[in-house]
Amino acid sequence: FYTGSTTVGKIVMEAAAKYLTPVTLELGGKSPCYIDNNCDIDTACRRITWGKFANCGQTCIAPDYIMCDKSIENEVVEQIKAALKEFYGEDIKKSSDYERIVNKHHFKRV
Repeated sequence: FYTGSTTVGKIVMEAAAKYLTPVTLELGGKSPCYIDNNCDIDTACRRITWGKFANCGQTCIAPDYIMCDKSIENEVVEQIKAALKEFYGEDIKKSSDYERIVNKHHFKRV
């Protein structure tokens, strides 16, 4: 089982094929979130923010986008901003709790 990029996935698949070894490749996709008008918006936004920013968003289940009713859109944005400040402070670049991307190649990729 391999989870990661398409580039490395091709290498893994080629090596496995050489020996007819079964392999499962999970090469990413999109992970949308839906916030319903009747949910606890604060809790939903805190959880989505945590999921997106854990390991700088470099997880296969990191949310890619949020869908919600237009009537709660501004509240969702403000709740996510509040969660970011709570998790990482006023300046995320100075936060010791926020992970860093390992190199420029991966920074551009993410």
